[in-house]
Amino acid sequence: MSKHIFSSRIFIVLSVLAIAATAAISLKPYLLKEAGFQFEVPEGWTIKASDKDGVSQHILTSNDEAVTVVFVVADDPAMAEKLWDTFREGLDDEMKNVKAKDHKENKHNGMEHLSEAGTADSNGKAMNWSLDIFVAEKPVVAFGAVDAKAAKKNAEIYSKLLQSMKRIS
Repeated sequence: MSKHIFSSRIFIVLSVLAIAATAAISLKPYLLKEAGFQFEVPEGWTIKASDKDGVSQHILTSNDEAVTVVFVVADDPAMAEKLWDTFREGLDDEMKNVKAKDHKENKHNGMEHLSEAGTADSNGKAMNWSLDIFVAEKPVVAFGAVDAKAAKKNAEIYSKLLQSMKRIS
């Protein structure tokens, strides 16, 4: 299953980027019904859902393909931990000079939240990466990386995406 999760398009950062921009952003709700989890998809971004080996996966990609967020719904906390380990191992296998800079447990919009973020090199590019677990009705594991040069350009819209992530009943 881990090879299905890692694709050549898992570029994201799930860390808050604090840079202001001026353009208004239109967002559309997207529901992971089986997890009781929702986020808002920025206008022009695409999302592809699939069920691989019984695992629900949703890949969100920015219109410029600089940001990709991979959401995987886990059946329970034990599966979420296994997915975390799989993503972390894949990160070490797929990228070079992987460094973790930030590991925290907190609440995100009222959900339990575990997060680790850092930097790495991929195909000669500096990358920022993040790995998160959001505990909604079912745990949602999110992973990705973004080209460090593209982070500033997508900061406002990405911040709005992060802010929109919430548990729903």
